[in-house]
Amino acid sequence: MNLEDGSIRGKSGTLLLDRDLLKNIRFIKEGEFKEIIGAPTYKIVGEVKPISSSNISVTKSVSVPTLISSGDLITAFLLNIQPQNPEVYIQSACREQSGYLPIYYYAKLAGLNRDALVNLIKSNNSTANGKRLLLTRLEDNDKNLYYKIPDNETETTKRRKKLRSKIVRTVYKKETLDNQEISDICNVIMSLNKSEIDKEYLYNYVYKIYDKYANPVDNYRGAIFKTISYLDYIDNTNG
Repeated sequence: MNLEDGSIRGKSGTLLLDRDLLKNIRFIKEGEFKEIIGAPTYKIVGEVKPISSSNISVTKSVSVPTLISSGDLITAFLLNIQPQNPEVYIQSACREQSGYLPIYYYAKLAGLNRDALVNLIKSNNSTANGKRLLLTRLEDNDKNLYYKIPDNETETTKRRKKLRSKIVRTVYKKETLDNQEISDICNVIMSLNKSEIDKEYLYNYVYKIYDKYANPVDNYRGAIFKTISYLDYIDNTNG
């Protein structure tokens, strides 16, 4: 018998016990039949009917890290990992120094509207800079995240327009980047509309950039965080 999932396996097949029944059963070792007066007794009676194994699904709880870092917040968002208690991730964002972290993704998973999200952040007792910046973002409706490519013919504009076309067509995949290229990519992504984004392509590409270039000592860590926050905003809000 498996005490974790309640399965009893025998020659004729497997019998599953209900979880609520399983936790109330007391077991004795083989050969020890000492009766305890007043102890609950269970007797399984009735006809046992087999069911197809295709109708049985096993679920496991995924534990949440004790300390959730900015890396955990970003990785779960970009890789579409859905934690069981997304509110904890929002609370963890309040304790970070950067306010540019994905929060709408977790609010959506938790079923929180904007007002409820604001209240949750305000209720956090953190004094870190991240909490203040998150509230500022929410009050301004993240209007400073969008980047508009200028309508001129400078070399920077022409370069970014060309890059934008490649990203929209999902053909830009360069991974070894210099500072200028990282800056161009971040600004171009923040110029995209929701309908122009191929999530599978772009989120995986941004994750690679984040993983390689967003170390604390890197110059464009802030720009990368801001870009990720923009993706979170346009994908998980009506803004």
